Amino acid sequence: MPVTPAADNRTFAATTDQPSLASSASNRTWTITTDTGFSISGHLPPWAADDPSEHQLPVDRLGIALSDTNHHQDVRGHTLPLRTPDGSDEPGHDTDPVPVFSGSIDCDPYAAEPELRIPVFNFRLVDDYRMEALGPEGVTEPAAAFRAHAEVLDTHVRHALIEARGDWARHHTNRPA
Repeated sequence: MPVTPAADNRTFAATTDQPSLASSASNRTWTITTDTGFSISGHLPPWAADDPSEHQLPVDRLGIALSDTNHHQDVRGHTLPLRTPDGSDEPGHDTDPVPVFSGSIDCDPYAAEPELRIPVFNFRLVDDYRMEALGPEGVTEPAAAFRAHAEVLDTHVRHALIEARGDWARHHTNRPA
């Protein structure tokens, strides 16, 4: 399904000031119009990065388009030098900068699972990477990154998620699955 970027495409950065949801338009909507002229609209949250609107969608694809509707906003993680899972266990093997502790605020209004029909935070830690042979000084870099990201989660992401849920509750009625 084609996705049209929203006018205000934002991402939370773990290392910069977080955007405020209050400054965004809260009366945005999305609309899907089928090739038969039938249309359906819904609330497009101010924090949503993409607009799922479509025009001239084949009517037989409407159910799929609705089930694929996802409102999201990315939360960038920190970058740490990690050893990649290439099968090499040799000492001194190069490391790659890899983002860790990223995630997104997501809402799938037509999901089969009711708990996904409200905004939630999906946390991506890291997959199959490791930090090895860290001495006492080497532990400080990931520890600082963990503390910084915990601060982002506690102060910005939690607040944004509360605002997103409040906005969602004011503008959306859950439909039966």
